Amino acid sequence: MSKAKTSTTSAGFDAQLQQVKQLVQEIQQGEGTFEQTVTKIETAAKLIQECRNYLEQTSLTLDQVLLDADTGELTEEPFELED
Repeated sequence: MSKAKTSTTSAGFDAQLQQVKQLVQEIQQGEGTFEQTVTKIETAAKLIQECRNYLEQTSLTLDQVLLDADTGELTEEPFELED
């Protein structure tokens, strides 16, 4: 089984998430022209997708590490967060 690679690191994820929050705040406040708002929405959407990809890859990695430590076997099961 090969390891999945991501282009985002944990620190990069935090920075991207902060950028999304800033963009959303600016959009909600109505700062800038229509074109600038559209650009902010597009940028936020791209950042959100990168964050989502990072989380998906991280959950796969966590599944493998947790299952290996607990059972000694590598099996594929979805990673589920408790509410």
